[in-house]
Amino acid sequence: MRTRTGSPVEIVEVFPARRRERRLFAELPFRLARHWEAWQPGVRRLHEDLIDPGRNPFWRRRRGSFFVALAEGRVVGRLALVDPGSLPERPHDAVLAFPDFADDDGVVGALLEAVEARALERGARGLVGPLNPNIHHDVGILVSGHERRNAVLMGYQPPYYQGHFEARGFERLADFEAWALWREAFQAQDRLLRLARRVERHPALRIRPADLGRFERELQIFFRLYS
Repeated sequence: MRTRTGSPVEIVEVFPARRRERRLFAELPFRLARHWEAWQPGVRRLHEDLIDPGRNPFWRRRRGSFFVALAEGRVVGRLALVDPGSLPERPHDAVLAFPDFADDDGVVGALLEAVEARALERGARGLVGPLNPNIHHDVGILVSGHERRNAVLMGYQPPYYQGHFEARGFERLADFEAWALWREAFQAQDRLLRLARRVERHPALRIRPADLGRFERELQIFFRLYS
């Protein structure tokens, strides 16, 4: 259902280093998700930790700007910007992050105007995203599969998000797909089983559980493989 705020929209910059403002920015998806059965926003504390410069080392090297849209003192939209330099392949582009908003042209327009103005101040030549706040977290906006619950580290955006971005000239840059692999389906596929058994028999490979007694060492190994 389309929402009209019915009152002027005020854009306010917030600073996640401040606990109250961090919570103000993080709260909106939990309220919006009440209207969309499939939307699983996750754990509120993790949302706050993600934007907290005291807890997320990402912000030690990157500068972000965080904005909320207020109507009659109530948050009806939010949007953040990460300064240029966080994407090696697009060094002159700023990154849009954490978009959430009511289905209201005035709200979305005001938020994007604030972010675009800040991007120009920071010397950006373009905008890319959403990345929340980088490729290691949820990315993009959902354009199909709205009837399905979002998986861990996969975002959920109601169908109207796409229309608002496209109405303001944003174009698709890349496609991301999420797949569900069920144990029963895997076991029913002889080819997949044969491949798995070949891997298990490979003399240079060994599969073992993590040794939590050597947590720091195991973490180093995991980080190297992940990188």
